[in-house]
Amino acid sequence: AERSVTVEAEDCTLFGSGKFEDAAPYHYLPGSKPVPQVIANAYASGGNAVEGFRGGSDNRLTFKINAAEAGDYKLSVTYANDEPAPVMKTQSGANYVHPYNTDLVERYMQICVNKGTPQTVYFKNTFCWDTFRNMVIDVKLRQGENTITVTNDNSYKFSQVQDDFTPRIDKFV
Repeated sequence: AERSVTVEAEDCTLFGSGKFEDAAPYHYLPGSKPVPQVIANAYASGGNAVEGFRGGSDNRLTFKINAAEAGDYKLSVTYANDEPAPVMKTQSGANYVHPYNTDLVERYMQICVNKGTPQTVYFKNTFCWDTFRNMVIDVKLRQGENTITVTNDNSYKFSQVQDDFTPRIDKFV
């Protein structure tokens, strides 16, 4: 008998001190918060989601799940991502956004089971912060209680103009 367990993101344990290496003022775009934070969203299951949180600090989201037996499981992450491409500069220094090439950006996060090796997962752009899709990944669970931790370690930050945030998270199944 197959069964699934749903964990709403807003019911997870959220942690973040808000301490970042760059002390300069930071302009947060839509879909982005300095630390994990529950937000209201009518399109998310349960009416709430966890806003995309900034990487490179101690930000994390954790939840516990019980497995009847040890083995391989599917973890479905329901998310939204409308990260725009970075604004480019013209030779004169003015801001420039390409008029027809949307150049969508995938957000990513690390998912770690029971303090094992984190797995970096990319989340395609959903074209809207209210459009939720799911990404399914493979995880190994041990029998009994398992702790799953979601972070963003900024490991793929290649430019100062690029933002590093998790996607907006609705739920885990």
